[in-house]
Amino acid sequence: MAAATFDELAKSVAARDYRPVYLLMGAEAYYIDKACALFEKGILTEEESEMNLTILYGKDVTAEAIMGEARRYPVMAEKQIVIVKEMQGMDDDPDKLIPYIRRAAPTTILVLCYKGGNIDKRKKITDEVSRTGIVFVSDKLKESALHGFINTYVRNHRAKIDPDAATLLAECVGCDLGKVTNELDKLFIRATSGSITRDMVASSVGMTRDFTTFDLKEALIAKDIRRANIIAAYMEEHTKTFPLQPILALLFNYFSNLMLTYYAPQKSQSAIVSYLKLRSEWQARDYERGMRSFSGKKTMLIIDRIREADARSKGQGGTGEHALRDLVYFILH
Repeated sequence: MAAATFDELAKSVAARDYRPVYLLMGAEAYYIDKACALFEKGILTEEESEMNLTILYGKDVTAEAIMGEARRYPVMAEKQIVIVKEMQGMDDDPDKLIPYIRRAAPTTILVLCYKGGNIDKRKKITDEVSRTGIVFVSDKLKESALHGFINTYVRNHRAKIDPDAATLLAECVGCDLGKVTNELDKLFIRATSGSITRDMVASSVGMTRDFTTFDLKEALIAKDIRRANIIAAYMEEHTKTFPLQPILALLFNYFSNLMLTYYAPQKSQSAIVSYLKLRSEWQARDYERGMRSFSGKKTMLIIDRIREADARSKGQGGTGEHALRDLVYFILH
């Protein structure tokens, strides 16, 4: 059995519908931590927890030690709970736990927390847990769903957030839900009126997201003016991390290829892949989208502007100050 959502998992625990083994894994740590807290704090009383709650850490234990703890009997309670945090740090093969999983102690709830991704599909432990327990997968939230997550989190805390404030928070922090909720928790303290404004986000959060040059390229192709300008401003404030030359090289390569795409005899994805000698049709989609966003004439002018920005960065024809933001403005207008 596998829980499709966190809410289903929470409801089953609240209904005391326990399984002997739970495997919580995925790239999004926020829901793994939240699910783990259901078992750590929501089942045993404070007195029962003293003798019947065992928390282990993957880097410190072996599979044999985990199974030894799980096979103990509870003391003055119906259940004992054994939680293995940071299971991805184990040196042992997780499949070594399979003998216990197949004959799990009925008085133990074993919770395995594996962060940073899913367990290798070649391992059998996931299938074994799913037969008698619950496998909960915490995937990274898509950016398109982040705005909804922010609004729901704020509403659940009986506060309000302006639409522009929610958008800026999403752009600045990104899809790391732990960071998003941490920033919101700090903003709740400042929001004495109960409403979070854009200015509050701008002054409190700042630019904490780790952007990449590919994020900038994606924003330009999508003609997302707000996002592109936020990324460009961030990169100009962090020139040690984002020197201008590699950014210009990436943009020059993209728009040069986009110009060539206009001359391709056929415009299907497979034809673009062959014409530009790309590795996959996935890359061709960027050029299909680019042709919808930029005309051939505009693309030629953009290439010229990239060359001008490169010259400015080298002290020719002006200063390099704000060269990237000026270029981004030209591309999008």
